[in-house]
Amino acid sequence: NALIIGSVFKIIVCNCGHGTKGTVVGVAKGYVGLGAGTYACLFEALRSEEQSNLDFLPMAACLSIVAATVPALLLLPPRNDFFEVASENGLTPLHFHTVYVGLAIQATVIVVTSMLIMLAETFENSSPIGKTTNWVLAILLLAVWMGPILFLLCLPMKYSFEKLDVPERAAFAATKKDMIISEESPLVVVEDQFQDDDVHMDRVTELTLPQMLQTIPAWLLFYTGTILVGAGTLVTNNLGQMVQALDLPVSTVPASLALFSVAQAASRVATGSISEAALNWRVYGNASGVARPVFLLIASLLAFTAHTVLSWSADIVPFVAGVVLTGLAFGMVWPLLVLIVGDVFGAAHLGANYMFYDGSTGAFGTFILSKLLAQAVYEWHVVAYDDDEVEMSKMHTCFGSACFRSTHIIVSALALSCIVTSLGLLSTTRHSYRKERRQITRIE
Repeated sequence: NALIIGSVFKIIVCNCGHGTKGTVVGVAKGYVGLGAGTYACLFEALRSEEQSNLDFLPMAACLSIVAATVPALLLLPPRNDFFEVASENGLTPLHFHTVYVGLAIQATVIVVTSMLIMLAETFENSSPIGKTTNWVLAILLLAVWMGPILFLLCLPMKYSFEKLDVPERAAFAATKKDMIISEESPLVVVEDQFQDDDVHMDRVTELTLPQMLQTIPAWLLFYTGTILVGAGTLVTNNLGQMVQALDLPVSTVPASLALFSVAQAASRVATGSISEAALNWRVYGNASGVARPVFLLIASLLAFTAHTVLSWSADIVPFVAGVVLTGLAFGMVWPLLVLIVGDVFGAAHLGANYMFYDGSTGAFGTFILSKLLAQAVYEWHVVAYDDDEVEMSKMHTCFGSACFRSTHIIVSALALSCIVTSLGLLSTTRHSYRKERRQITRIE
């Protein structure tokens, strides 16, 4: 999983032109966000009553070979031709419209399928999808999942790299390796205007992982990502206990998980696209643009609001609203980690640098907030019963809004601290996003 994620996002960052990189990263993260929900719904459609949950593993293995390994072997260029073939930046609005529609349909199918399963289990104590194989639903899920990706292969590109003669292609490949496209290229012109300043990071330096970890921005990004990711996994990992503690309907759990999945997938796509466009926005009449760390600040505000709502929610409506807001904040983090790492520390070592954040933020955030903090607060509020008063299953169960209130309040405070670290990251990386360093024009 780590090898695939690191490779995919390095290819995207290295080979997508300015103006499309953030959008493509957001779309890719959107597919990642909806992947778990699609897999779960597909398994429920294919399984029969006698099958075990462990049968999910061979299904996932077969899909990974058919949908990932084989296409990669057939479609990815050889290593020597990597920059030459993949450097063509010919994406058109139709490409993005196609994947947007596909993601929207995929999210709709996931929500509807989850709701149908939830209602069936609520009113009939069994899921009709789990009794017999539903081939129609399985084919529909595969179609909305894979269809848009296959359709992209048939769409025309804006630029034809094959029409360039050999010298032009060699020059283009050489300049792409340096991440700067020359003025003679008919595609994109990137002018880097570096300014001499006394700030330690006055240009996008290609840093290795050990070098990156010696910088202040690296640890500001690590802290912010750890808290925001942990705030999201806190909800998903403890959702069942939260619903039980508030005495909400059992059906609230799958419904909330489905809404969380869709919310975080939508925020991944939107964050990638908007953060890319924001680099060229005029702010107060100044064409300086909006740097990507600003969106980490927005995610921190969303996380603060979400856990504040959850800390005082006692009814289903504010509870679900808090879960959705948590999903929005959680989803924003993932494309921003990829893009900020590439913008600030360079693309040459993006695979190793990004995977440091992809693995460590989830591991530390989940362990500290979802495991240690939530469990300690939950167990602190468990009421002690005598053995003869209640059944054994309820002796270690917490009931009431206090079971997670302190946890949400602490996470809200940590989210506020992420606003400070986001501002610090914005300040220490300002030269990486300075408008005059990168002017992009297209030669018609």
